[in-house]
Amino acid sequence: MGVIDLFKLDGKVALVTGASRGLGRDFALTLADMGADVVLFARSEMSNLKNEIEKKGRKALVVNGDVGNEKDVQRAVDLAVEKFGGIDILVNNAGVTEQPRMAHEFSTEEWENTLRVDLTGTFLFCREALKFMVKKKSGKIINISSVFGFVGSPFFPAVGYCAVKGGVINMTRELAKQYAAYGINVNCIAPGAFKTDVQGGVYDDPEFVKMLSSGIPMKRIAEPSELAGTLVFLASNASSYITGQTIVVDGGALVV
Repeated sequence: MGVIDLFKLDGKVALVTGASRGLGRDFALTLADMGADVVLFARSEMSNLKNEIEKKGRKALVVNGDVGNEKDVQRAVDLAVEKFGGIDILVNNAGVTEQPRMAHEFSTEEWENTLRVDLTGTFLFCREALKFMVKKKSGKIINISSVFGFVGSPFFPAVGYCAVKGGVINMTRELAKQYAAYGINVNCIAPGAFKTDVQGGVYDDPEFVKMLSSGIPMKRIAEPSELAGTLVFLASNASSYITGQTIVVDGGALVV
């Protein structure tokens, strides 16, 4: 097998959560570009994304649901197995960002919703996909965390988000240890500041962008396409001997 062939995903089936917008949408299109058929999971409508993937010559399946709902998660995995024959790659991208509040002002309801979506949802999809991957003795799981899984937020309070993203990183390590013997790689990506449409328009504010960029050695906000290489690497045979790792993609922010 040549080096280029290591990165190809022909014949693979990927399931991407939070696929309707932001990084999840880009992840789905990237995986399709590399040859994978894609199961798209989100609460929102995704017919346009489905059409885009099919125009690339790949199959796409839309499943609407809530990552924190056990039955919705089970249904998505069951449909992937029924319609596409299984899941080779799981990308746990779905997440929420809370309203900035100091911890003493952060309600139990807000805390529980952040935990339910960002951490419980990731666990539920891992658990259900692993049931299939264990039988097949192969699989790639890619969890999406954040640089805030390593450090506190420097610009605004985010107690729930920081807590759950740290949990995703350590859950990745534990799952990697448990399932390495089954030929399953479990890794994590921790993005820094990426310009998407899911942050409430904050990246349209030049002053916010200037402030955020000042703490990044590369002095800029990243484009979603700059995660594509890391995603494909972890989804493909190019990373066959890597598991339990978190790759930080942040323009050098954590080294400051």
